[in-house]
Formats: sequence, structure tokens, C-alpha cells
Amino acid sequence: MPELLPPVTFRREILEPVIDLLRMGESCALVGVGSSGKSNIARHLPRADVRLTYFENRAPHIFVLYVNCKPLAHHPPQALYLQALDQLTRMAEELAGVYQPLLPVLTELWQAAQASPEALAKRNFDRAIDHVARAGAELIVVELDDCDDLFGKAPPVLFADLRELRDNHKRQVVYLTLTRREPAFLRLNTPEFEELFELISATGHTIAITPYLEADALFMLQRLASRQETAPLLAYSEKRRIYELSGGHAGLIRSIYFAVRRNPDSLENMTPAQLLTNADIEDECSKILHSLEDEERAELRRLVTQAAPTTDGLARLKRRGLILSPALNTPQIFAPVFEVYLRQQFGPSREAVTIEFVGTARQVRVNGQLISSLNWPEYEILRHLYHHRPDLCRINELFEAMRPAELGRTHDRAQGNPVERLAQYVLQIRAKLGKVAEAIQREPDGYRFVSH
Repeated sequence: MPELLPPVTFRREILEPVIDLLRMGESCALVGVGSSGKSNIARHLPRADVRLTYFENRAPHIFVLYVNCKPLAHHPPQALYLQALDQLTRMAEELAGVYQPLLPVLTELWQAAQASPEALAKRNFDRAIDHVARAGAELIVVELDDCDDLFGKAPPVLFADLRELRDNHKRQVVYLTLTRREPAFLRLNTPEFEELFELISATGHTIAITPYLEADALFMLQRLASRQETAPLLAYSEKRRIYELSGGHAGLIRSIYFAVRRNPDSLENMTPAQLLTNADIEDECSKILHSLEDEERAELRRLVTQAAPTTDGLARLKRRGLILSPALNTPQIFAPVFEVYLRQQFGPSREAVTIEFVGTARQVRVNGQLISSLNWPEYEILRHLYHHRPDLCRINELFEAMRPAELGRTHDRAQGNPVERLAQYVLQIRAKLGKVAEAIQREPDGYRFVSH
């Protein structure tokens, strides 16, 4: 059965402000939490019928180049230019018309760049843009999808070069970036990044990818069902229930669907807490939480613990689509499943943990119970995590905490990859602390002690 394509109106509430900026020759950034459906948007815009809907009579001269940046973070910059050049050639072939005669030239540029990427990839992409611009291209949108890692790890020259490409073709080239975090937080103290950043993050140029509206969510459920050979089709009431439980978050929609697809009747009486016993659903909630900035996580913590929220924090969560403001103006977490997950992580039901450290003997008392089996690095790591609770302790901080202890050891275990050593120490700490070790949580950039 052929894949169901989203209607041209898919994610219109997101794409309309994006198109308004692109029409004016402005670059912009789309920012969405983990698994929010960013790539669905990125792959939707290049479609011919979608471009026709938004650009109307200009559509035959609008190039949209989709570049998947996820695998490019550990490759040299020329890999990006090769992919963009390939997409430009494909788009010229699709548009045909005045661009048809250019195909041999564009193909030759791509082949030459492939043969000598370091010398020719960027140069030939630049030349290819010149060719299509002279043939009538009005706008070339370079979509940089899933580019968090690329922006965080790429050599600074990439950012300067991307800015240069745009400056060489100010009337034609614009960038559309899709990231989990706002670009401002992805690269600090890099002047070359600032040159690109000012293009995509000017006031009004950062647009949040909020959860699906109901019509789009129900379509995505229909598409998921159409891919399955044996699962029963969902009734409207069952699809509506998944939408309500997930709050319209793409990843939660998918994980809840697969959790219940064999027995959709169970949805009527299933609670969010019961759904969270499914590992995939819990993992999706974790992705959302860990794709946020520290301040955003702290604001969610305030909400679920009934602490006083901040005005700026609430506004930021609302822009992200993570909270709703009903008629009574009481903020609510956008999805019941995610709200229960947050209460499990931060809520008052979490067991209080008190740890006393006895430095000379490197012993600890956990809720009054003496534990003397920690080695020196484990002791220092636990002390650092506990004393900085509930703040995130980044990996480099924990390296600094464990390194003096490792230097004081007489055997060889301090050798090898420090990230792997740290993970092993934390694993051993958890094993020795027992149930209260649930308070130590792994996050993408480090660890956090979250108990009271």
C-alpha cells in the first residue's frame, strides 16, 4: 500500500509564519522539543504541491533543498555542500522548464565536487547557485534539518562559509534550521557562529514547533495504522483518546499507538500512569524533558511541585507548547502522560534522601544507614551530585571531581576513556545505594541528583 502523504495544509500554523519570512528573503529557525515532528515539517515543504500552495505563481522558481544534518556532525563541512549540491541538481530536474538545459552543467559540478570535495564542494555549490539564479531562481531555501549536533561540533569555518554563501546570493539564498534547542544555546563564544546566528535568530525569526493540532494528529494516527498489516483500525473515539493523552506530541502519539494497537479498546480505561509502565512511552517523555534548557526544566519542576512559577518561565513554556492556559488562567502541562511523568520525576511523592559524608573514611550515611563500600572516585562523584542537587552536573564537572581521587589510587583502573569510567562509577554508586539511587538521573550532558 502506498504511503499516505500529509495534506498540503499539514502543520499550516507552523509553516505560514515560516513562509512569510522566506518570501521576504529572511532566514529563520524552527525549534521543537525531542520527537516533536521537525523532520515531518522539513520533508513536507519541498513537495511540489506544498510549494505551489504557499508560493503560488512563484513556485516554479522556488528551490527547497533538504539537508539531513544528523549524520554530518562528525564529517568535514564539504559533506554538507555535497548533499546540498545534490539536492539542488535534483530540484532543477524536478522543476524542469528553464532549468532543464542546466542539468548537464549541474551534474558535472556535482561529479567534480565528489571527486575532490575539499577543494571543490563549497566552490561548486556556489557556482551551481549562480547558474540557477541566472536561469530565474527567485529563492533557494537551504533546510538544515536536525542540526543540533552539527552546530555544536562543526569547525567554526562552516558557519563563516554558510554566511558567505548567503552574502554572495542575498537575493536568493536563505536558511531554515530545525533544532531541538534554540540556536543561541548551541554554540557559545564562537564569532563565526554569531555571523550565521544573527541571520536565523533575529527577533521574530525563531518559531516554536508546538504539538499537533487535532486534525494533523488524527491524520498521523491514520498513517501509522495504514502501515500495519494486522492491527485493527482505530475508531475516532480511540484516536481522539490518544490525542488527548499525548497532548498532540508526535513521539507520544506514536509510542502510545504502538502500546495499544493490538487492544485499542483498553484505551478507554487506561490511565497515564499505566501507560508510563511502557518503556517506549517513558523514553519519549524523557526525550522531551532532556531536550529542554535547564531553566525550562526548573520551571516544569515548579509547576508540578506547586512552587511559585516565574512569569518569564511560563511564557517560554507556553511558546514551546508545553503548557496550556485554560479559562481560569491556571497553567497546565500540555499532555496528561507527560504531566504524570514529571510528577514521578520531580513530584512530592519522591522519597526524601538525606546523605551525610564522612570524609576521612569515605563513608556515607544514607537516611541514617551507613554505607562504607564506596571507593574514592565514587565517593567524590556522589558528594558533587548531592551538594549541587537538583542542578545538572555536567560531565566535565564530574571529571574534575573524580580526577584527584583517581590520582590517589594505587591500581590501574583510572586508565581509558573518562566518559566510560564516569558511567561505570555511577553504575556502581547506584548498585551500592539501592532504591534511593533512583534519585541519580542521567541526562545528555551529565547527571542530576533529583531527590529532596
